[in-house]
Amino acid sequence: MTAKQSTPRVSAEWQKRAACRGMGLELFFGPGRDREGPHTAVQREAAVIAFCKTECPVLTECLVYALKTGSKGIWGGKTESERQSYRKTKAGKALLAEAS
Repeated sequence: MTAKQSTPRVSAEWQKRAACRGMGLELFFGPGRDREGPHTAVQREAAVIAFCKTECPVLTECLVYALKTGSKGIWGGKTESERQSYRKTKAGKALLAEAS
């Protein structure tokens, strides 16, 4: 028997104000690099990240949510791998501490 992994309770009220609300999920999660090709994936991710960073009024809340929940895809203007690295930085640790 394995232990059930739980997702921390994090308010998602901010999602109502997100610039991406109502946009296609495939933009943020993609069909997978094997199905869309690495070059296309990089272009899609760059466009989505630029949109997040320039248009979204809840960028920080989105990033905190993803850091706390381990969400897949692009959240808070960062890819999964960028968030994994960011979590280890002084700024990432401070953001999580401030949000707790």
